[in-house]
This record gives sequence, structure tokens and C-alpha cells, in this order.
Amino acid sequence: IDPSLSETWATWGAIATLLALIGAAVIASFVNKPLRDLRLATARVGAGNYSQMLDEQSGMREIREVNRGFNRMARSLQEVEEERALMLAGISHDIRTPLARLRLEAELSVPDEQARDNIIDDIEQADRIISKFLEYARSTTPKLETVDLNALIDFVRDRYQKDETVVLHLRTPPVPAVRANTLELQRVVVNLVENAKRYALTPGEVHTDLDISLQPGIDSVQLTVRDHGPGVPQDQLAQLTRPFFRGDAARTSAKGTGLGLSIVDKTIAAMGGRLELGHAEGGGLQVRIWLPQKSENSQ
Repeated sequence: IDPSLSETWATWGAIATLLALIGAAVIASFVNKPLRDLRLATARVGAGNYSQMLDEQSGMREIREVNRGFNRMARSLQEVEEERALMLAGISHDIRTPLARLRLEAELSVPDEQARDNIIDDIEQADRIISKFLEYARSTTPKLETVDLNALIDFVRDRYQKDETVVLHLRTPPVPAVRANTLELQRVVVNLVENAKRYALTPGEVHTDLDISLQPGIDSVQLTVRDHGPGVPQDQLAQLTRPFFRGDAARTSAKGTGLGLSIVDKTIAAMGGRLELGHAEGGGLQVRIWLPQKSENSQ
């Protein structure tokens, strides 16, 4: 075989292989990018964000069909959520209006003070249950902003400063700002405090001792809330964030809806954080929350 002919064939073979690789890369990009966009859009819908639609105009016909189907699904889910929110608001108004009238009637018409206080307590409990249902049912995705955790813990401390049923022990050194929502994060910590007040009375005391600490990490900040109560059996830990789960008889003796930790878990996940429940050393329930630090590119 002529050596020059062999070299020519080898050159053309190398060129053909290179062109095939380039063509495969181009084709893969046409397929991979829409799949990546679909994956991200699915994650957003799973978190309750239906606002960003997929491209229905460009790309292969099959991809456009998939995108159109996905967008129709997202719009339908958004309409269902909006209708549900409107229905819940109506139910809240329709139930709370007679509750307000009942309370006024009890305050004016029930002569027995003890009976009057019991009726008012039951009405307030019903109102709190309605509030918890509505809080859990809210489907809006929190708007992320820069949150100063040290200032947020100061807010919680001031809120409970005169509350004799709970004693807060704070270990909160200065930590980096995080990406979250201030109002939602306040609700999270207040929910945890109220949950501990209800279920985690310190043995031998008439109040609840609660440790709150902050610890910076590499790209997140850890917020820990730990009580000194009876704790939770190991087999029930994973169920505490399930809606309406109330735990064993020692914890269900208190009034509550079983939604507090479910709301906390749902809210933290919607803000891109992570929640973990565990046993504290020495007894009690320990709730750890990781929130992403504010990046240089975030507003």
C-alpha cells in the first residue's frame, strides 16, 4: 500500500471522527439543555413556583410538545392553588365572624366567671387552630432577601422577655447574613418556641428552658433550638414533621393541631434550607436548621 495513500486515509478518518464528535456534541446540546431546563422547572413547580414557563417556540418538535404540556400543567396547578387560597380565605372569614360574635356574647351574657373564661378559652383555641390550618395551606413561595439572624434572634428574645412560661438561653455570636425571608423565619422560630412551651416543660420546673444558638459554616449558617423536656421516642422523630402528627400520650395531652413542625419544615424547604430533628445530649428535642449564606452575587 502506498504510504502517502495511507496517510491520506488516516487524515480523512481523523477529520471524519472529529466532525462526528462535533456533530454529536451539537446534537447533545440540543437535547441536554431542554432536559436541564425541564429538570429545573420541575424543581420550581415542586417548590410551589409556577411563574416561569418553558420555551414553546424553539428546539425540536418533540421538545416543544413536552414543554407545551408542562406549561399547561403548571398553569393548571397555579389556578388550583389560587382557587384553594381564595376558598381558604372565605372559610376563614365565614368561621371567624361567628366566633367573634360568640366571644362577645359570652363576655356580655355569661354571669359565671369560670364558665365565661372556659368558653372564651375554647373560642380562642378554635381561632388558633384556624390560623394554623391557613398557615400550613399557604402555597406562596417566600421572596428571598438578606436576613440578619442575630437581629432576628434579638426580635425573638424581646418578644418573650416578659413571658414567664419560657426562659431563653442564647448563644448567638455574630454570623454571616443568610438568604431567607425575614417574616417567614420569624414565624419559624416563634413556632419552635411555642411548640416547646406546649410540649417540653422542663422537668421539676413550671417553665420551659430553651437553648437557641447560631453557628456559621462554610456556605450556610446553623440555627439550633433545643429544649430540656421529655424528648421524643426514636421511632417518632421522622414523623414529627407530618401534618397532624401529635406524638405519644405525654405530648398529646397538650392542646395543639399537630401542624407546628410541619409548617416549620415546609417553610425552611421553600427558602432553600434544611431541617433536622434529633435527640439532644442530656435529653430533650433538638431542632437544627441550615440556611444558605448570602452570596456576593445575591441582592
